[in-house]
Amino acid sequence: MATKRLQRDFEEITKNPVDFWEVYPNENNIYDWHVILTGHPESPYAGKKFSAELIFTDKYPFEAPHFKFKTYIKHRNVSPSGTVCLDILKRSDWSPAYTISTLLLSIGSLIFEKPLILTIQRSIEQ
Repeated sequence: MATKRLQRDFEEITKNPVDFWEVYPNENNIYDWHVILTGHPESPYAGKKFSAELIFTDKYPFEAPHFKFKTYIKHRNVSPSGTVCLDILKRSDWSPAYTISTLLLSIGSLIFEKPLILTIQRSIEQ
């Protein structure tokens, strides 16, 4: 079931790309995806690219994928190791109704949240 759902999610995101995200499933392993977030032009991350990985288990979509930035990103909701603090990534808050697009939209919204922009920009400039 996980393989079919991942293929369907990939088809969806290919037909309707999520702004600022590029998604590349591993050719040899559908459970291992490489993703790239491009900084929003109105954010301190403008023009920067952040590499990340999405790892799925055979329990997907009933279990949340593991998301981790591989490129350092200075943000209060991202640990130095790249782990993102986001409710829907927690087992208790994940829903099988979520898709990869939903997840990436949620992460992008968190990273580019307007009230944080000035705080982040000041922090980056220091």
